Amino acid sequence: MAAMTTAAPRARAKVPGTEESRAPPTVEELTIPDSMLNGASAQKLIRFVHEVQEARVALTQNFDSRFSDLVTAGKGDDYPQLVEQFKVLYAACDASLETIATRLAATPSAGAASKMVTSIVLEERSRADAHLQVGAAPTRACRLGACGR
Repeated sequence: MAAMTTAAPRARAKVPGTEESRAPPTVEELTIPDSMLNGASAQKLIRFVHEVQEARVALTQNFDSRFSDLVTAGKGDDYPQLVEQFKVLYAACDASLETIATRLAATPSAGAASKMVTSIVLEERSRADAHLQVGAAPTRACRLGACGR
C-alpha cells in the first residue's frame, strides 16, 4: 500500500455518478512496500494486517457496487471481465498479508500471530472466490433478458 503509513489507504476522490465511475484501487495501492515492512515491530505488522483488511472491505464494496451497476444496466456479459479485474486486486491483498505473515514468523514471539495471518489469508481467499462467483446466476439471467425484473 504505497500510500500507507499507519493510516488506512488513501481515499480516492468521489466522482459524481455511480460507484462504477469510481475506479478501484490499483495493485500498487494494495501492496505494502518492503521499505515499510523492513524493521517493523510485531505490533506495527499487525497494524498493517488491519489496514489490508480495511482495504479489502472497501474493495468488496467497490466490487458490489460495480456489479450492481452492471446488472441494473443489463450488462451481465461484462461480469467475467469485472471478476478478472478484482481477482488481481484481491490477490494483491493476499500477497501483502502473506509477506506480513512471513515477517511475523521471523519475529521472536510472534509465531502465533504469523499463523493467525496465514489463516486470515486462506479464509479471505476462499471468501473472495465465493463472493466473485455469486454474480454468475444474475449475469446469466441478464443474458437471457431477465435483468432488472
